[in-house]
Amino acid sequence: MNKKNYNTPILIFTYKRLKSLKRLIKSIKLNKNYNKHKLYILSDGSKKKSDQTQINKVRSFCKKIRGFKSKKIILRKENFGLAQNITMGVSELIKKYGSVIVLEDDLVLSKNFLEYINLALEKYKENKKVWHITGWSDNLGIKKNENDVYFSKHMNCWGWATWLDRWKYFEKNPNKLVKKWKKTEINKLDQNGIYNNWSQVLRNKHNQINTWAVFWNITIFKKNGLCLNPINSLVINKGDDQYSTHTIKNCEHLKLQKLSNIKIKNYPIKVEENILIKKYLQKKYSKGLIAKITNKFF
Repeated sequence: MNKKNYNTPILIFTYKRLKSLKRLIKSIKLNKNYNKHKLYILSDGSKKKSDQTQINKVRSFCKKIRGFKSKKIILRKENFGLAQNITMGVSELIKKYGSVIVLEDDLVLSKNFLEYINLALEKYKENKKVWHITGWSDNLGIKKNENDVYFSKHMNCWGWATWLDRWKYFEKNPNKLVKKWKKTEINKLDQNGIYNNWSQVLRNKHNQINTWAVFWNITIFKKNGLCLNPINSLVINKGDDQYSTHTIKNCEHLKLQKLSNIKIKNYPIKVEENILIKKYLQKKYSKGLIAKITNKFF
């Protein structure tokens, strides 16, 4: 792999999950050439005084992390919350480097995650149809497929990367969306009830939740962009503990996750939505299971 493929910095968002952060760092270090990456850690400020002890332990551990090309820890004095922290953090770093790998502290990575992300960022850098590279994938249950990855119009945000010239269009404005969007657009976004994206928009509008990912999903959707996903997930989410912000404890969907160590080699010849996998997911979740699950997540 060419050295230029390692210019993408890793940006980790953390709060008070010491055990989870240690697990994530350990999994990163199982990746070949992880030490050629610059590491940025963004530690959010406390919501309440009782959180400060855990936050201090996390920050103390961050100072001890070694092995990366460089390391910078950004300590928030105030609590920004995950949504604002991610959107601001990504925006600041991506302006400097042109692309960024984004991780939250409740993830565990495959040993082939970084190689896949870096190669995909390089491979599709000039292809403006591709907006988002993700390492996470739903448990498809597909044993044989000619490719190791597929393109989708739905964005997954657990272990992802993008480029500045795409991210610059990100906008979070639920009021504007609710005022302008028609039912036909909403149905396409939610893939006829499989996903709950629009529900999240409405709940953001009414201040019931404060999230960011659905608005990145909508940005990509409005631009008719595509997201690259692995057939077998290179990331799992372990955020089903008492510290979770938007996931729920003992969630069955998270329990079904499988971490793959398959090396990504085969890419689709055409950069287009994989209709077969889309139909497969529609059939698999024909009763709106994903929408029900993600309603609990977000």
